[in-house]
Amino acid sequence: METLGPNTNAPPNLLSPRCILVAGEDRRNLLHLLPSQDCASHAFRGYEFWKQPEFTLILCGIGTGCLEPLIWELTRPRIVQELVLVGTAGKMPNASVEVGQPYAVIQAFLAGTGLDGEPLDETLTPCWPLPPTIPAASSVSTDFFYGFGPRLLTGEYPFADGALRERYLDHCRRGTSLVEMEVAQFYAFCRAFGGEGLQYMAIKGVSNELGDDARQIAESRAVITRCMEMARGLMGI
Repeated sequence: METLGPNTNAPPNLLSPRCILVAGEDRRNLLHLLPSQDCASHAFRGYEFWKQPEFTLILCGIGTGCLEPLIWELTRPRIVQELVLVGTAGKMPNASVEVGQPYAVIQAFLAGTGLDGEPLDETLTPCWPLPPTIPAASSVSTDFFYGFGPRLLTGEYPFADGALRERYLDHCRRGTSLVEMEVAQFYAFCRAFGGEGLQYMAIKGVSNELGDDARQIAESRAVITRCMEMARGLMGI
């Protein structure tokens, strides 16, 4: 195998048994967190890899379309044994989660993604024993950054009369804690592509109240730092 595949074009030797995946975040919020700055790295088509002594850090874009080719290519060589997704999330209305706090996502739901029509469990879950010291939350995953939120109810968003609106209202009623763009898809792809030997978990930190888009930028760096610390603690590194 010369590369993992045509989407990442990455050499397999960049993978490690432990990998941390970051989706849709600013690379400047990650590079200062690398334990070793002198490391093998690779970039192609929006995917970046940095191989560290104890893990490989991977950055990709937002949503289902970025995750599907990446998880497929990561799991083909059967090198990766532990895969943790980290990133920011929004706080759903009336949720009890705190801005700035990272949470392990133990229940994830699809709402407006490329997987919505597939025969999957309604609730998607990680494959990783959760230590009692790590706070947990539920999350709804969507491919609509601006659409899945209060704009559906105020007339500010064009697609406000169909399934997206109903799913948003349903998760408001359920009391789902977080909203983000990857976790449910990540769990589905890891389970389908990774085989029985892969452990996977998502850790998402709350960067803003849903609808307060600007606050995401201000909070992201600190949130990503805390998520990375939690991910490394989960992996024992």
